[in-house]
Amino acid sequence: MRSIGLKTLAGAALLSAAFVTPAAADGLSASAAATTNYLFRGITQTLDKPTVQASIGYDFGNGFSVGAWGSGIDFGDGKSSLETDYYANYETTLEDLDITLGAIYYAYPTSSSAWDYDYFEASIAVSHDFGPFSATGSVYYSPRFFGGAGNAWYFQLGADVPLTDWLSADANYGYQTIDTTGYFWGKDSYSNWNLGLTATYKAYSLNVMYSQTDLPNTAGLRDAKFVATISASI
Repeated sequence: MRSIGLKTLAGAALLSAAFVTPAAADGLSASAAATTNYLFRGITQTLDKPTVQASIGYDFGNGFSVGAWGSGIDFGDGKSSLETDYYANYETTLEDLDITLGAIYYAYPTSSSAWDYDYFEASIAVSHDFGPFSATGSVYYSPRFFGGAGNAWYFQLGADVPLTDWLSADANYGYQTIDTTGYFWGKDSYSNWNLGLTATYKAYSLNVMYSQTDLPNTAGLRDAKFVATISASI
């Protein structure tokens, strides 16, 4: 995750979705995907170019799960070509709410250690199924953000609407803030939002998404982005 000028925001907001893959009977799950653009919280991690992604996870059947997710990246620095994220989750229910506590470590093994890209986030997500749609609210916190920056918070609200047994629509709004002045191209915070459709057939899915931010219109940061991702899971 990197920015222009300062180190920019990178990683994966699709991360949460990428980690939720159907588990096999033995608790093991895996997925592979190809996408036209890897966006993290509305910001491209591949200079608006295609890449491939993959994940593997294990569900212990008692609410705990662990796994790893990887993606090709391009920050334009001549070295950064891979992101690998490691996660652990605990899921439980309270009344009619589903609650997930999570921890994610974002690593950039091909980047120079001097750039201090690696960082950690803790998260909590609360969701409820209202019948016609489900809604989720999430909070992410990093004590030392990407590039060795300060405390950072990300707040996200999302809704998923089943349209048929094979097609669903979703909408998400996120707000990122950090205590490092001007970190995001002269801003201390920014918003991003997206709308998407997902079609599924057996273990395969196709997602098309519209995404935009309110960042300054530098290097296409505010430009609307249309992304298509095809994936398979086991």
